[in-house]
Amino acid sequence: MRAHDLIDALGASPGIEYQGNSRQVLRGFTDRSSPTGVRRRFFVLVDTGWTRKSRQKQLPEGTLPEDVISQAFANGASGVVCSPDLQGSPVLEGRNVFFTDATFDFLLRAAAYTRNSLAEHTITAVTGSAGKSTTKAMIAHALKALDAGSVLATTGNTNLAQHVASQLTRSHRNVHTVLEVAGSAFPRFEPRGFSVSPDVAIITAISEAHLDYLHDLESVARIKSDLFLAPPPGGTAVVNIDTPHSDLLVDRAHSEGWALVTYGESECANLRLVDYAPAEGLVVAQVDGEMVRYAVGAPGRHMALNSLAVIAALRGLGLEHWRDGVRALSTFAPLSGRGAAAEVALASGARITLIDEAYNANPVSMRAALDLLSSKTVEDGARRIAVLGDILELGDSADQIHRSLADAVLGADSHEVHLFGAHMAALYAEVRDQGIVVHHWTDLEEMAASLLAHLRTDDIVLTKASGGTGLTDLVQKIARTSS
Repeated sequence: MRAHDLIDALGASPGIEYQGNSRQVLRGFTDRSSPTGVRRRFFVLVDTGWTRKSRQKQLPEGTLPEDVISQAFANGASGVVCSPDLQGSPVLEGRNVFFTDATFDFLLRAAAYTRNSLAEHTITAVTGSAGKSTTKAMIAHALKALDAGSVLATTGNTNLAQHVASQLTRSHRNVHTVLEVAGSAFPRFEPRGFSVSPDVAIITAISEAHLDYLHDLESVARIKSDLFLAPPPGGTAVVNIDTPHSDLLVDRAHSEGWALVTYGESECANLRLVDYAPAEGLVVAQVDGEMVRYAVGAPGRHMALNSLAVIAALRGLGLEHWRDGVRALSTFAPLSGRGAAAEVALASGARITLIDEAYNANPVSMRAALDLLSSKTVEDGARRIAVLGDILELGDSADQIHRSLADAVLGADSHEVHLFGAHMAALYAEVRDQGIVVHHWTDLEEMAASLLAHLRTDDIVLTKASGGTGLTDLVQKIARTSS
């Protein structure tokens, strides 16, 4: 794909001009000016059409647009997308430039053009309140194992609207693209008439998340279901049938015209988890009446459920040897901050296992993490220790939702529980007189010092919280105190 292809597709669009080499190869667009982000791609300068957070990140106070553009070119950008106000700027002399009054809209139009021009390429998109990052990574892992062509997958949680659009502009260079889409992306897409239109669209779970502006679970489900807008011919929608408001998701998929596949533990699921042996990671799943047995390297029942979404994706993409891809999940390891476990030798001489789930949290993922901890067998004298921080962005329901986790905490068979944060005080009040060793902390440094002082060899420590709590600092502190 070259610049003139996009120019021809956009036609005589008002407010868009191009200067430079019309035969310039388009390897994608990005709003990142770093060497790893922008090299050989077009850099997109933010304007007022972007979110305030995006503008502050790319153009912090006192930074000139020309300086950011110059840095992007120094880091290997092949061109830039920016405002016509910068026409004639020395930094753009002799450069490839798309001038437009609305750079975010331009990025979406470039993404839509790329998506619509794909023929032998596939797009899989995953959204949900929990499990989307890991499910995305598991699908990419299985696709790579199948050696069915090059695979592009978003890294980390690059799932905002601009990230999704940027990845789509690169998708023509890969046979398979696997995207993670945040719920916040859909309100940015819909007014502009943009939709991802993936070949396989997966919704993993609906849980209490972002209730500070979505208010209730039904609203969460409705916004996630926007992934089902504009299905391509033969598109497959995949829904976790056990999640709240799955009926809403199923109805939306049917009404939009998708072929539907459901998964879960319910008898009615098309792909059903029949059994899971946590010690070995062995899964027994029913697929079209056939019992399929395989292992998943990442521990936890929630990982076994994620693997069903992988099966649905591989089959939805029409991959004949999907079983080989599923078998490759035996080598899949949890992502950093999402269940990755490490053996840590502390300066005290104690050697512990640290399970890092501190990247983010909601009630569903908190319960899954506690279930994972309870499945761990400890040596004599060692302990299962849960360190749980606040779940953020729950609005007025925050304390009530934290209290509702009492059954999960009490049922996790933990030898010791440490709760951190203002909202965890509500959970502490529910469990403190229930016969477990539990502490509540408001100061992270004090909790870290107390915890490190009495950890002993073979303890298994789980950390789980929303990223904004700073609990990741505790994980780093434990790592720093290792010998």
